[in-house]
Amino acid sequence: LGKSIVAAKSHRVTADQIEQARRILRRHLGRKGDFLINIHATFAVTKKPDNVKMGQGKGTIEDFVARVPAGRTMFHIPSLNPILGYNPNLAAFREIADKLPMATKFRIQNN
Repeated sequence: LGKSIVAAKSHRVTADQIEQARRILRRHLGRKGDFLINIHATFAVTKKPDNVKMGQGKGTIEDFVARVPAGRTMFHIPSLNPILGYNPNLAAFREIADKLPMATKFRIQNN
């Protein structure tokens, strides 16, 4: 139950994008607000330097990403009780959706 942002298409989300979304949620909810992050950047992406010929081994790790399939809930705000001082107009989720590389949907579940 609560509000969540869901991936509409599958894509890779970098660790920096996840951290940026976490900061946006913390800024909107304050210290007392509770939220869940359901994606974790555990897949390493390697890249070779420019002007390097083929062969000579694998490149160094450039970034860590999370593979997010379509339909995965990425960020969730549980709301059994309303959070004081938080307006449920999904402003934080709209700001996060602008920073993510894929199309997203908002889901609100009530009991």
